[in-house]
Amino acid sequence: MSGPTDGLPPEFDPRRGQPPRSPRGGYPGGGSGGGAGGSRGNGGSAGYRGGTGDPGGPGRGSARDRRGRGQDPRGGYPGGRGGLPPELDPRGGSYRPEGLSGYDVPVTTRSPGRQTRPRRNSPLVGFLRVSAAFLSVLVLVASGAMWFLYRDFTTKVDRVDAIGATHDDVDGRDTNILLVGSDDRTNATPAELKELSTTDQVTNSTDTMILVHIPADGRKATAVSFPRDSWVTIPGCSGQHKLNSAYINGATDCGTTKAVPDRGRQKLVETISDLSGLKIDHYVEVDLLGFYRITKAIGGIQVCLNQAQKDPFSGIDLPKGVSTIEGKQALAFVRQRHGLPRGDLDRIVRQQYFMSATFRKVTSLGVLTNPIKLKRLLDAIGTSMRMDPGLDPIQLAGQLRGLAAGNVTFTTIPTGGNGVRNGQDVVLVDESTLPQYFRSLVNPPKPKAAAKPAARGDVTVTVFNGSGKSGLAGQAASGLTKAGFKVGGTGNADRQDYNRTEIRYGAGGEAGARAVLAVVPSATLVQQNGVSGVQLVLGSDFTSIGANAASRAPAATSSPKAPSDSRTAADVGCIN
Repeated sequence: MSGPTDGLPPEFDPRRGQPPRSPRGGYPGGGSGGGAGGSRGNGGSAGYRGGTGDPGGPGRGSARDRRGRGQDPRGGYPGGRGGLPPELDPRGGSYRPEGLSGYDVPVTTRSPGRQTRPRRNSPLVGFLRVSAAFLSVLVLVASGAMWFLYRDFTTKVDRVDAIGATHDDVDGRDTNILLVGSDDRTNATPAELKELSTTDQVTNSTDTMILVHIPADGRKATAVSFPRDSWVTIPGCSGQHKLNSAYINGATDCGTTKAVPDRGRQKLVETISDLSGLKIDHYVEVDLLGFYRITKAIGGIQVCLNQAQKDPFSGIDLPKGVSTIEGKQALAFVRQRHGLPRGDLDRIVRQQYFMSATFRKVTSLGVLTNPIKLKRLLDAIGTSMRMDPGLDPIQLAGQLRGLAAGNVTFTTIPTGGNGVRNGQDVVLVDESTLPQYFRSLVNPPKPKAAAKPAARGDVTVTVFNGSGKSGLAGQAASGLTKAGFKVGGTGNADRQDYNRTEIRYGAGGEAGARAVLAVVPSATLVQQNGVSGVQLVLGSDFTSIGANAASRAPAATSSPKAPSDSRTAADVGCIN
């Protein structure tokens, strides 16, 4: 038997062994039956060489007959070369001699009389498709909105050439940003100037200077304030001056030329860099109206004061306790220094408090993820801000995206308190200690095991009353004597609004301080240069000396806390 050239071989013919069909019972459009082996006319396997059908039998008919009835001229049915009708032929009429082993590759066909039912999709599939399309559109819209906000914000922000001479980079990929608050009000609207009872005069005062250090991982940030009245050396100018004069001294080349604002910014950056020993990477300046507009945009912030404040110089008029402030009173809150116990140092605490409250509100209300709220905030900031060309707000936001309020620390450079120099009220600064202070900020020392408490009889304690409660220092001194300590004297503290009791000690005094901590366990340990012996500064939380509390000494792994002026953005409570 030779290979197949037409039709099916008998062993694959599903009609094999069936009786031949009568002419009337033939296949639609086909001829009548032939022999037992079938013929081309009846759609059988006669086309297979060696088959028993008679190609010339009565079922074949004429070519015209077959064409008229829809058959192929050579016999068989349309689309095929003979053999089975399409509904029975597994090849579907697509025979190819070069197919598998010379036979046709089957192609599925449908019966001519069979209707196709429409496919039904599952409701879940439909829902998922609609959801995917909706989310895709939402992502595109959100991306477009954020891009618009970014472009709109950057077009409002002035770029200034502020980064001049600065120290070498000692902290690698960490970022240091000098944040400056200026008294400029040239961008204020007439309505804003009227509400603030001020004019649009041009000033060159820098009331706020904060160096923000952000580690490369963005998990924490430290904002270090420099008091504006700090008595420091300004590079290029003879003698010492208030820190806030660095801007005008630089702008005028120490009073010898016409003022150039960018030259003043560069001199301020150079001065802060010299004091800190750090490279200043970026510069951000917010004018007087920034505080005003930001609080308006976010609906105000909540503050708490120890005492009612009313000051004609700043315009503040707030009661004791909790208040929600915005606009004019928010600006007065950060500007007041007259009437505060520590003057400029307490104003710095106000500014840090304001920034903390703003940070909490912005992050808690989801402002950063709400395009409408975010636009209000960016409009408020953008119209009041200047920054160096190299600062990318989006990149900075990405670096700080995981920053929590508890990981933002506000502190102030070490100072020697207030003083008078050249007839001016100033804040005394030991410049020689600042580089080491900032080095410890960049590379915090590993915590060491705490010293064991010294014997009480070997410790001399000086007691200062900062609680505002009369007679408390004498009461504490008596309790210390009964507990076995030596008392070096009593007196009033530098202010009377300490909330927390502090135990201060100098170099080598930790063992004595821990002995006192054992009898005043609620106090805070504060290491401070220049302290002789141990000082107990009583706050409003002090009640009594626990003479029998020797067994309640802290664990040896604890370490001293930062001075009381340090706070995080998560801290709440009342301030001066």
